[in-house]
Amino acid sequence: MRMMMTLFTAALFFVLTPGILVKLPEGGSKYIVALTHALVFALVYLFTHKMVYVLFYGENFESPYNPMFMNCGLASSPNGPAGENPPRSNCNQ
Repeated sequence: MRMMMTLFTAALFFVLTPGILVKLPEGGSKYIVALTHALVFALVYLFTHKMVYVLFYGENFESPYNPMFMNCGLASSPNGPAGENPPRSNCNQ
């Protein structure tokens, strides 16, 4: 992960900590409060992280977990794990 994305995630986590930006009414259980803030953090991160990545780095966002890119340089040997060449048609080489 790149440093600016790490800082963005840490800042977002701090801002969405209970009582900083988002507050729930008194009397809720601590588990409901924690779950609510976890969901808010997950949703805000989901909808902003790609935009922030492009803003900081000026590149297209490509997830390393995207199945199209799973065989790009991840093989354990030059011929792949089972002695066969992995497909490289989707790799950026």
